[in-house]
Amino acid sequence: MVQRSDANRPRPGRQFADAPEVSRLPNGMTVVLEHLPWARTAALCVAIGAGSGHEAPGEWGVAHCLEHLLFKGTRSRSARQLMEAIESRGGYVNASTGRENTTVYARVPAPHAPDALEILADITLNATLRDLDRERAVIIEEILAAEDTPEEFAQDLLTERHWPGHPLGRSILGSVDSISALDRRRVAAFMRRWYTPSNMVLSVAGHFDRLAIARAARHLFGERPPRNVPPAPPPPRFVPGAHFLRRPLNQGHLCLAFPAASLHDPRRYDFAVLAQLLGGGSTSRLFDRIREREGLAYSVYAWTQHFSRAGVLGVYLAAAPDAWRDARRLLFEEIARLSKERPDPAEIDIAREQLKASLLMAHESCGGRAGRNAAAILDYGRPIPIEEHLRHYDRVTPESLADTAAQCLRAEACALLVLGPARLRPTARVDLP
Repeated sequence: MVQRSDANRPRPGRQFADAPEVSRLPNGMTVVLEHLPWARTAALCVAIGAGSGHEAPGEWGVAHCLEHLLFKGTRSRSARQLMEAIESRGGYVNASTGRENTTVYARVPAPHAPDALEILADITLNATLRDLDRERAVIIEEILAAEDTPEEFAQDLLTERHWPGHPLGRSILGSVDSISALDRRRVAAFMRRWYTPSNMVLSVAGHFDRLAIARAARHLFGERPPRNVPPAPPPPRFVPGAHFLRRPLNQGHLCLAFPAASLHDPRRYDFAVLAQLLGGGSTSRLFDRIREREGLAYSVYAWTQHFSRAGVLGVYLAAAPDAWRDARRLLFEEIARLSKERPDPAEIDIAREQLKASLLMAHESCGGRAGRNAAAILDYGRPIPIEEHLRHYDRVTPESLADTAAQCLRAEACALLVLGPARLRPTARVDLP
């Protein structure tokens, strides 16, 4: 008879993840650790509560430029040495800039979590911000690539117009002129102002030694001196109106925006269901009618964006000139119908279940958990259990959704932009009844 060691037998409860552990270093930096015993990798990120929406006049594009320069070398490593340190361990490292947050993240096989943590600390604390001139050229290429993508470009142009003069309204990338004017002094000043411990979160999710990672976090990040975080800019003012920009394209690109809920407004769940029902999936109203039934467009959808003190519900349509008039008419008909008629409960259930499933699927990713925990700490001061989000979605009713639609989807509150050939100009107007 073969004897089995007790050490190798499954232990009750070991298949379940522990709740995220949240601690704060003496300098004010938050550390959140979520141990997932079944995982074979670890995801780590350092999130900073600053993005393009925190840029002062003369700094347009500095948050994104700084994100690039973080990887150009530190006091002890060149840019290539940083990449080799991660990739030689089978991992990857990258970063992203948003309008309110910037995140530097890595994912590695579980045994290399301590090494990845040290590399992230080196990148975020010891970057020398070298090679600005060379990286400036790379960023300008990125800007030009975005301007050659009409879908992305049209949405950025509309954002500039419905939040004019506010940093949240500007493209995250900056412009060719603004990036050309940036110097290292301004980049370093932005980093000193916002990359301060009380405005930073270290989040780790996956399989790792919790005590070892907690000790390493204190050692690597705890010596950074504390500083006060500057006040955030005031909330933007939404400006409705219609705009047309001529460009010799094969399609017209129509973008709509309506004011929506902020991150701290419980109605954001109603807005999410509303956008999903309107244009979030293959069974959504816009997709079903304009693409599936009428064959007038390939790309049509709706989405929401929620920030700390503002939010937007957006709609996008791309159609050829010959199909433009009918596609635009049907789009406005569906929006008007949703604003005046209470949605069917079965339709709401489909949209709700899609959103809940998306959360659950992201919850199965170490990277998704690490990023979500970091964002929740910055936005709400605590990790938000996925069950809490699911409960909020379940509380959306036909009545609450109808109220949200009636308040939001109004012609006088709509910002519209059309990007395309000159023959589309007469239709650049808000046609909501």
